[in-house]
Amino acid sequence: MELNELRQMWNRHATDEPTPLSAHSVARMVARKSDSVVTRLRRNAWWEVGSIVYVIIALPFGIDYFNNQFIKGYLLTFELLSVAFLYYYYRKFKLLRRMDHVDKDVRGHLQTLILGLRGLLTIYLRLSLWVTIAAIIATTSYRAYRLTLKYDGGELFWSIGLTVIIMFLTGTVLYWLMIKFTKWYLQKLYGQHLDRLEGYLHELQAE
Repeated sequence: MELNELRQMWNRHATDEPTPLSAHSVARMVARKSDSVVTRLRRNAWWEVGSIVYVIIALPFGIDYFNNQFIKGYLLTFELLSVAFLYYYYRKFKLLRRMDHVDKDVRGHLQTLILGLRGLLTIYLRLSLWVTIAAIIATTSYRAYRLTLKYDGGELFWSIGLTVIIMFLTGTVLYWLMIKFTKWYLQKLYGQHLDRLEGYLHELQAE
């Protein structure tokens, strides 16, 4: 563990009779290592914000370009969701700022940060999945509506039934892929760093 390496370095510079690290010294070491992890978390969050801002700027051009009202409505909804999501990142940065000054209560700040960010990541995953479900339902409804303009009677019934089956199967695969991708994405950007912070917290609690 990195904390053990720090302890060995401390002991090498100590006197002939090594002095064990005090709880305060361990806390300061953990705080310094945590700062590095928090910097990575903050950098990844800024990268996400930049991507969202780019989407917010680009989507109006797409809304203006397409003549199809369904596509316009879909893009407009995505635009509004992207703007609303900025509040999510505000909450995330607010949590990360709590680690700027952790001299007195390293353990408490780490616990708050880890629990808060884990909670936000859970919200992100759930929202992503709900948006995926809503998009599948909206697309299925639109395709069914278009069929009502083209067919009637038994032909309409079978056409809509076939469309629903195809969209259900496609949506199931898409939903599964969305779960896998979102979990991988969140673990890559945040989860692995939170795992390290939890490791530091366990080391701190063991002292």
